[in-house]
Amino acid sequence: MGSAIDSTSGVWHGAIDNSVLTHRERLERIHVWTLEETRNWSDPIKVFKMVKRYVKCDRSDFFIFDNGYKGMRVHCTAK
Repeated sequence: MGSAIDSTSGVWHGAIDNSVLTHRERLERIHVWTLEETRNWSDPIKVFKMVKRYVKCDRSDFFIFDNGYKGMRVHCTAK
């Protein structure tokens, strides 16, 4: 089966037979992460940006910081 792009809609037809594969199998075949995997990857990055003040937000809404600062590390616990 050949692959072709519909010139009117820009949709790629014939690349994957959707009737046989599950959603997860289609994602794996085209090397795309699931929504859960994407969130698991991006959540720690968002936390890092919040802690390092790259994102404007009130950090105290999300974390309780340890006032006994002992060097370079920031100790915090999630609320």
